[in-house]
Amino acid sequence: MNEAKIAAPLLAILASGETIERVWTGLPMFKPQIELAFDWMQSKAKCTAAEIGNRAIRLREVVLKKDEAIRNRDWDLAADMRAKECAIYEFFGLDCPKGVSSAIQYGRIEEQIHNLSKLLNETMNQPTDNSQEPN
Repeated sequence: MNEAKIAAPLLAILASGETIERVWTGLPMFKPQIELAFDWMQSKAKCTAAEIGNRAIRLREVVLKKDEAIRNRDWDLAADMRAKECAIYEFFGLDCPKGVSSAIQYGRIEEQIHNLSKLLNETMNQPTDNSQEPN
């Protein structure tokens, strides 16, 4: 499983105000994979679960501020907020995604959980080739 592939949407869900416990409850069949992705985030960032929660809250604040700056045509502030948004993702060893801001700002949690479920399903159905593991 590619933990980073799961961690990015998981972080967006947490930034939308959901808790990891409710994600597990909503997707009980994928709890082990979600736990692995969450643990991966903790390991990459060398932080606690509480720190992940705090960063997720900060991510939401940054996204909302960026959206407000865009509405007000304050391009400098919008660019600054985008850089901060990317820095939060990069803190966890993730690439800064495109197109998740609206899901975070409007809190479309059910849609995000559905998309995570589809991604987890796809990930589980992919054959693994252990012969190409990195050195």
